[in-house]
Amino acid sequence: MRRTRFAPALLAGALLLTGCGEGEAPEALPSVTPEPSPTSTAFTAKGKGYSIVFPEAARNTKERAKTGLKLTYDVWTLRTENADFSSSRASYANHGKPNLRDALNSAARQTGGRITNSRTFTYRGSPAIEGTIVGALKSDREARVTARYILVDGKFLFGLIYRAKVKATAEMKQTRDAWLNSLRFTKA
Repeated sequence: MRRTRFAPALLAGALLLTGCGEGEAPEALPSVTPEPSPTSTAFTAKGKGYSIVFPEAARNTKERAKTGLKLTYDVWTLRTENADFSSSRASYANHGKPNLRDALNSAARQTGGRITNSRTFTYRGSPAIEGTIVGALKSDREARVTARYILVDGKFLFGLIYRAKVKATAEMKQTRDAWLNSLRFTKA
């Protein structure tokens, strides 16, 4: 696995490249907000058919489903002082097409929480669902979880789970969104 640079914010818009014409003062040029500096600790996790960029080095494990299906999950996890990140990939090639709403409901059950909002959308051409889950996570302290599930080619289910451990700051939300949107699919 190779380390890459990670931009902690979603980078949108375009950089305007203009020159000064005659009689035009430099201060008359449009101002451009500089992009956030990438951190040197970013880590690109690569699995079979995908990659995702974590803000720091993540750990990879293989896990088996606890249901009757014989599924193996490729799981990447990162636990930081302020948040936990977890991504998983499972192939349903021989098990039928998984249901995204069921995956989100399962995440809520596993956290002992309830879905407070959700949306369905298309992520890089694939159907996806995302929701906020508020639950206890087997402790006395309430936790807020962002869960996103993406179904690729009707057979690969990707799950992305983010849990803030402290009250989320604007920077933490930018890091979360950049991580959620860094998932890329490649030919397996």
